[in-house]
This record gives sequence, structure tokens and C-alpha cells, in this order.
Amino acid sequence: MNMKNYAFCSVFLLAGIGVFLNAFRIHSTHRIEDELVDFIIAQAQLNGNAMKDAEELTRAIGLFTEPRRAFSDSTGFSTKFQQTIARSPIITFIAYGGGACGFSSEVGARVFEKSGYETRFVQVQNQRGQTHHVVFDVRKGDFGPCVVDPIFGHIFLDEHGHGLSAAELGRDWAEVQPSLPDGNRLSEYSFEYGVQFTNWSRFGLLEAPIKAVLSIFVADLEFFSLRSWYNRFMRVFPGLSFTLSLALIWLGSKTWTKTRKA
Repeated sequence: MNMKNYAFCSVFLLAGIGVFLNAFRIHSTHRIEDELVDFIIAQAQLNGNAMKDAEELTRAIGLFTEPRRAFSDSTGFSTKFQQTIARSPIITFIAYGGGACGFSSEVGARVFEKSGYETRFVQVQNQRGQTHHVVFDVRKGDFGPCVVDPIFGHIFLDEHGHGLSAAELGRDWAEVQPSLPDGNRLSEYSFEYGVQFTNWSRFGLLEAPIKAVLSIFVADLEFFSLRSWYNRFMRVFPGLSFTLSLALIWLGSKTWTKTRKA
């Protein structure tokens, strides 16, 4: 009986230590990400005006994304960095260029979130209904939703400084496209075929049950970005994991002590 108890204790202790080490790794990665993001934010001249600050943050993001996009376009991107991508798209983008709109959107969304904006990933679709570009929209107070394309360092505003939403871009793309800056491929990614905020089809057979669970908490899944909420959850995940690890270690230690006294 004691051997079973000792084995039981060992499982809890080892599980607790494993959870703690994994939480520490993720926490360390987040600290590096925050330092990189804070450095980008420091390049922006913010004054408290949501629209002007959004322009400044987009400009600061562009200072980092555009040269890295050019670097990645010229050198390609090796799949040997896949493990780094899984751990941190932000670090991967800063270190290796990434060359993908999804990486730059991870960086841009985090910059805006740390500056007090709400963000949501937006997947721009082509005529076949497939995602061919990733951007995000931002909202703060009365400003937004406004689409930001971080890989090109561009924020979509009309002549009055009004932020353009994905729906507005899709409706008025014929008028918006000619006004876009030259010298890059920004105008090639048309919004006229619509957008989606979550690619539900990637979940296959799990799509229906996932939607059923989320519909309990979310009123309209059509405008829900699962990636955005996943990123927010991962920001608090280390704290939850630390708590769980301490509970497991405490339970294992308590059971071990009781077993030795028995």
C-alpha cells in the first residue's frame, strides 16, 4: 500500500515540477516579447488621441516590418524555424523576418494591445474564398474598428481621418484602392471578396462542437476572432500554470508526508 502511495506522490510532484518549468519557459518568452514590443512603442510619439496614436503606432510598426519583409522576400524562410514559430511568432518575426503577414500581425496586434486598443485578427479572402492575407483591426473609445496592415505599415483612414473597417473596405474597395501608396503590393490584397475573423474550416469535424461551446459565451461567432482570444489567454496562462504547479507540488508533498508517518 505504501508503494502505491509513494508512486501516487511521485506522479503529483513530477507533474507539478513539469508544469512549473513549462510555465517558466512561457513566462520568459513573454518577457522577451514584451521588451521587443515596448521598444517598438517607444518609437511612436503618442499624445492620447486614439486616431493620431493609431497612425503613430502603425508608422512605428512599419519601421520594423517593412525591412524584415524585404529581407525575408530576398532570402526565403526556412522551416527549421518551425519550433520557434510555435513558441513565439513575435520573436520569430523580429529575429528572422518571417516574411508572412500573419507574423507581422502578431507583432502589430500586441503593440496596439499594450497601447490600450482592442484588436482582432482579420483574414482577407480571395475570389475562391481562401485566406490570402492577414491584417487586424483596432478599436479604442469612439475610434474604430479600423483596419491596420502592419506588414506594409499602413492604416486605412478616409480623407476625414475616419478609420475604415473591413466591411467598409469591402464595400468601397474600388474607391480606396487607387488612393493606396505605390511601391509595394498593398493594393493587390483586395477586400472586395470579403473577410473572415476565424478560419473555422481548419478544425474539420471539431468545428461544430467548438462553435456550440463558444456560442454559449459569444453572441455572434461570425465576427469572433479565435486567434485574438487565444493570444489573450496565453498572456495569463503562465500565472494559471504556476498556481496549478504549486497545488500539485503541495498535494504530492502532503501525501508523501502522510505516507511516511503511516
